[in-house]
Amino acid sequence: MGPTSFTGPSGTPHWRAPEQRRGVRPDALSDLYAVGVLLYWLLSGTLPFQAELGPQFTDEGVSKLHVQGRRPRRLDHHVPGVPATLAAFVDQLLDPRPARRMPTVAVGYVAAAARRKLGHIYTEVEQSVRNRLTEVVVTTVRAGGVPPPPPTVIPPAVGNEAWMEDLEEPTVR
Repeated sequence: MGPTSFTGPSGTPHWRAPEQRRGVRPDALSDLYAVGVLLYWLLSGTLPFQAELGPQFTDEGVSKLHVQGRRPRRLDHHVPGVPATLAAFVDQLLDPRPARRMPTVAVGYVAAAARRKLGHIYTEVEQSVRNRLTEVVVTTVRAGGVPPPPPTVIPPAVGNEAWMEDLEEPTVR
């Protein structure tokens, strides 16, 4: 067997896409599912379906929910303060139907489209944080308190799309 041979389901169990659980060869859309799991975990501290399944949170339990076509609870319903746009994007990535994860993007362009989408979401989240920080400062000053120090500045390469300019779009043949 060479490095490109496929022998069946692969990947870390709770991070596997539904189609991988059925033995379908992983592809870019399977990777998007894993990105959705990663984002869900980073933003909530739990894996998808962990809250819903509780003590029955096992690979088999998650597989049953995938067979039923279920999605995990949306992040903005699970974690207060998660922007709806970000929650919707993660929900889209966790769709049990691969074609709906990035439905309008040719497979060769999926990664680039996801990077662009995250760049737009970053801008929205950054503005939301700035607005919330302004509210906190104004409320604190009106109450006679000292405003909190400004948050740590995010490096300029993050949050603008300049870092993506070096990435080449794949050539479709």
